[in-house]
Amino acid sequence: MPKHATFTSRQVANRLSVSIGSVARWIESGKLEAFKDGDQWWIREKDLDLFLASSGPEASGEDDDY
Repeated sequence: MPKHATFTSRQVANRLSVSIGSVARWIESGKLEAFKDGDQWWIREKDLDLFLASSGPEASGEDDDY
């Protein structure tokens, strides 16, 4: 079975040049699918790709100071 890449919320924030707070808001609002393991949120690569294809950070309406 192939392994699927997963990222922490910090890794996603760094990858998209946004704050961790923005990533948390996307998760809480349901815009970005994620799962929690312990106290860490994880985002599957396929879910990040879907988020970027459908709305992405530009469509979130947030003005993020990174």
